[in-house]
Amino acid sequence: MPEIIRSLLVVLFIAGFVFHFARAPLTVSAQSRKDFDLRRNSWFGITLLLFLSNNFWIFAIGTAFILSLGARKDSNPVAFGMVLLLAAPLVTAQVSGLGVVNYLVDLNYFRLISLCVFLPLALRLRKDKDAVRFGSTAPEKLLIVYLAMGLIRQILVDSSTNTMRSALYLVTDVILPYYVASRSLKNVASFRDVMASLVLASALAGALGFFEFLKKWLLYSNIPGALGVEWGLGGYLSRGENLRAVASTGQAIILGYVMAVAIGLYIFISKSIPNKKVALIGFGVLALGLLAPLSRGPWMGVLLLAIVYIGTGPDAAKNLTKAGVLVALVFLLVLATPYGSTIVDHLPFIGTLESDNVLYRERLFNNSMKVIADNLWFGSYDFLSTPEMLELKFTYDGGIIDLVNTYIAITLSGGIASLFAFVGIFVWIVLKIYAAIKKPKDSDSEIKLLQRSLLATLIAILFMIATASSISLIPIIYWFMAGSCAAALRLTATPNAQFSKKSKV
Repeated sequence: MPEIIRSLLVVLFIAGFVFHFARAPLTVSAQSRKDFDLRRNSWFGITLLLFLSNNFWIFAIGTAFILSLGARKDSNPVAFGMVLLLAAPLVTAQVSGLGVVNYLVDLNYFRLISLCVFLPLALRLRKDKDAVRFGSTAPEKLLIVYLAMGLIRQILVDSSTNTMRSALYLVTDVILPYYVASRSLKNVASFRDVMASLVLASALAGALGFFEFLKKWLLYSNIPGALGVEWGLGGYLSRGENLRAVASTGQAIILGYVMAVAIGLYIFISKSIPNKKVALIGFGVLALGLLAPLSRGPWMGVLLLAIVYIGTGPDAAKNLTKAGVLVALVFLLVLATPYGSTIVDHLPFIGTLESDNVLYRERLFNNSMKVIADNLWFGSYDFLSTPEMLELKFTYDGGIIDLVNTYIAITLSGGIASLFAFVGIFVWIVLKIYAAIKKPKDSDSEIKLLQRSLLATLIAILFMIATASSISLIPIIYWFMAGSCAAALRLTATPNAQFSKKSKV
């Protein structure tokens, strides 16, 4: 039996189990049975196309049909898009230019979701007579400035066709995820539905990733070859003697990042699941998915997430102390097991495995600071060609320059002007949500729990992207989360408020 068919059978079996387990708690607490069944069937349909089509364009056309049809039938298209987010890797193919240009655009799976699900929804939301114009809020002004600076830099050094392509990608990959989240999430029920969908998508990826970790077998590794495209991600990578799982995300740290975000969102979702044992099992599945990639940055991100969530709640000092004691006891028990030393070796800061990564990150920071100092305000388009950056090739195993820090990458290419705009978007949102949480009225309300969950998740994201490049799903998720947090601010004053001119952020 071909390996791709064996992989498909494993994916279908594990996904079938996860969907079966999740159906009852999610349809009771977050979404209708009709929507759940539609999303589940769409996930299986896309997965079958992915493994059996043997051609990227057959997969793309079939997936576009499933997405377009499902988005029209689903009561919450954003939740529909989120549950399918991890159903396929973001392998990319070029749309032919038919002889007029070399090619039109790069198309990948998420851009299919963006064009078939998010774009029609955004056009409908714009027609709402009370809808707020994009760019009228403070974070959106900063977002426009940040994106505009990037396009202006590209115009100065690149061709007009490449610049137009980049502008289109900013719409599909940045603006649409932010816009549909910020405008369509209008009450707690819609948040719960969308968050539950993203958690379910992550639980599926986490369960598949844990299988990869146990069996040392990447289930999606044959997909690019089967579809006839090349992909720079999705290869085998080990840490110590263990395979680092990737599932459909293509890279271990991306899977870890996704699982950390899902854990933050699940904190809120779990409160509405009546059966607390079932809710606890859900945490267990996500925790196994977090373990499987062996990515230290996401582990630290979850720790920070927990600290922020507990620290913004009632009796923060007392609860943080209890949590600290519990973590210390668990850690001591782990050390007493035969696997204690192995586990310690994998931990950040104190672990001994792959210490070269720490050295590389230090040299990346030091060399980057030299380049940034020479192009302080607006960065440099060809910073990778500088002697300081080229020197990093000799200190990295793969012989490439891996910018494993989003903030450094932004500053190198766009200077501190771009960095201030980028960071300003999230700082504004974080401060506003924190202020809303700290208002004494309704301190234990469901809205406060939602905002605490979102705040903790967003702060964890801002930490994790300091340990990873903004590639693949990473920026898609943080722009979507930024839009979700902006929408959540509206619930404080008017719990059932819509994103309208009467309730402007």
